[in-house]
Amino acid sequence: MNITLRIFRENDFDAFSAIVSDFDVVKMTSSWPFPADEEFTRMRMNTPEAKAGIVKVIEVDGDFAGVIGVVENDIGYMIDRSFWGKGIMTQALNMRIKDEFENPVIDSLKACVWHDNPASARVLEKVGFKRVKVCSDFCKARNSEIESIHFTLSRDDWAAKAEMK
Repeated sequence: MNITLRIFRENDFDAFSAIVSDFDVVKMTSSWPFPADEEFTRMRMNTPEAKAGIVKVIEVDGDFAGVIGVVENDIGYMIDRSFWGKGIMTQALNMRIKDEFENPVIDSLKACVWHDNPASARVLEKVGFKRVKVCSDFCKARNSEIESIHFTLSRDDWAAKAEMK
């Protein structure tokens, strides 16, 4: 399985739109509306962060599988349901974390998952993130406050985990 991270292309819209049209995917994000909104999806493909490669496409064997980005040290991602449970997000996270920690100014990263997303929590823990608090945040797709688990990953913890491999 060949996993790459790349910049958005205009022809990614249909595949991206399909992912964000799946309630089971977007209900695990904070900012995505449901039902999917074509204008919002196009806008997110064309943000300065997407254009600069801060938010990237996860491509698996040439197929659009999802997106991953780090904005203000906060890592976020989503992956198409057909790619769940295959280790793809673990690899994509490791690639993205390595990219971030190549910048000597970055000391830590953070992430957040909903309490009812244990698969994503496991992925974060697998790459070295540690739980730091539980609180409540707003989920746009569910239109409600949801209990969330906040995680952090320090450069030192990441380096120590990388050395053990």
